[in-house]
Amino acid sequence: MKKKELKTFRDQYIDFEGDVYSEGLALAVHFDEKDDIKEYGVKWDADKKQWWLPAAKVNVDTVSELNSRKMIVGQYGAIDTDAAESICMDLESTDFTLKNMEGDTMLFNFYEGPALVRVVDGQTQMTHWDNIETARKRWNILVDQGGFVRV
Repeated sequence: MKKKELKTFRDQYIDFEGDVYSEGLALAVHFDEKDDIKEYGVKWDADKKQWWLPAAKVNVDTVSELNSRKMIVGQYGAIDTDAAESICMDLESTDFTLKNMEGDTMLFNFYEGPALVRVVDGQTQMTHWDNIETARKRWNILVDQGGFVRV
């Protein structure tokens, strides 16, 4: 993360609370801080250019320290479907539908508290869970490349 982006992120930081229901936690780390955080067992994802903490390494003390340093972005990697269903079962969502010229639809259910998004393909009824960042990318691809519009 570039210094300006990191400053904005940290100025608006809200402590991470709750459970990890994915592969781990995504972190906002500047290059100058990388050596400081390695003691927590963090890993570098070269493809995503993202530091992340594996779920097995997450504990109360580590989360507390990373919160104090304003580094936790949110869930990282694949979302555990069963956990997501369980967490969001009784929560209200903000729903949006995308539709293309052929009539195909995609439903996005945004759950604010756990920062999860359920994406449902209207034709196959297949469900996929994403974190907010991945859902935004999926949305943008559908709109920019798939001819989808919000209805």
